[in-house]
Amino acid sequence: MGNKITSFMFQLIYKKKINDTQTGLRFYPNQLIEKLCYLDGNKFDFETNVLIYCIKKKINIIEITIDTIYINKNKSSRFKPFEDSVKIYKIFFKGRKKYND
Repeated sequence: MGNKITSFMFQLIYKKKINDTQTGLRFYPNQLIEKLCYLDGNKFDFETNVLIYCIKKKINIIEITIDTIYINKNKSSRFKPFEDSVKIYKIFFKGRKKYND
């Protein structure tokens, strides 16, 4: 549920539909890696900043659907639904002013 709301909010703000904004499983082309190393964040906030950066820089984002597998109903996740979602939404709004040329 939280991921759907986050994806909806992202689309509302950035006009780009991303089905899973917090997947943590991404492929980046070599020429982009160095630039991403300078983005803020080190957990869920990094994922969000990468997406915002790519959209602002008009870097194509291609999604490939994969099965989501949760072991033990995802009990080992360190994601705090309310607290981390608030952080992500703050990044959404701050990101509107970031990465502009």
